Amino acid sequence: MTTSLAGVTGYRFKVTNITAGAQGPNVVQTIDRNIHWFSLPMLAQYNYGTTYRIEIAVKTTGAYSGFGAPCEVSSPPAPSLINYGGITATSSTLVASTSLQGVMQYRFQITRMLDNATTTIDRNNNYFTFKMVSGYTPAAQYAIRISVMTAGSWSPFGDACEITSPGSAARFIAEKPTEIPAPEFKAIAYPNPFASVFAIDVKSSSTAAVELKVYDMLGKLIESREVALEDLSSEKIGAAYPTGIYNVIVSQDGIVKTLRIIKR
Repeated sequence: MTTSLAGVTGYRFKVTNITAGAQGPNVVQTIDRNIHWFSLPMLAQYNYGTTYRIEIAVKTTGAYSGFGAPCEVSSPPAPSLINYGGITATSSTLVASTSLQGVMQYRFQITRMLDNATTTIDRNNNYFTFKMVSGYTPAAQYAIRISVMTAGSWSPFGDACEITSPGSAARFIAEKPTEIPAPEFKAIAYPNPFASVFAIDVKSSSTAAVELKVYDMLGKLIESREVALEDLSSEKIGAAYPTGIYNVIVSQDGIVKTLRIIKR
């Protein structure tokens, strides 16, 4: 979002991907709008874990002006594992990442730390099992990195998480699949739309602190807080925000919810 200017009839946003990834660095895209904001999902190519340089030109009655001074914004990072650092019970146990809005596919890079042997698995779902990893070593340490696909391109990989593979080949063949129990985690923002401030209501089976991150429609992080669960209902947010649309990322114990709110 940029400043709304009197007399301006058009805004041109020049968006340059300055993060090296599957779509390559310095990919330039342009969006013309008759209003003073756009969101990253409007791009033909956008992704998580990516930094963009934004430049803006305006027009009044004729051609567009030259572009103004650039600024940089970053989209949220690629996801990490929910159960990192643990031991995988069986070959059918789900090894799951956090689920992100707008993701079409998840790419899991699975590296045996003993010798750096690597397997890559692409999934429509946000999990895999070691049954899908050909010739994995029982009770071995593996490093898992995750990339996600949004608008037809893969994001850079996120940080690696370590996990231990199932311990006995004879045991895991015979056992029934074991699924990760889904913890209770619900989040809503209210009031929405809001005129002054809003609050977050979370229903959770955990007592851990809740992390809040607020992004504007350019993907720029404008606020980050960590709040104790019992204090969350009294936490008032958004007093200094200008009118517009915002994405609020609410996370606890690796579980992530994305809320969209509007300030009038």
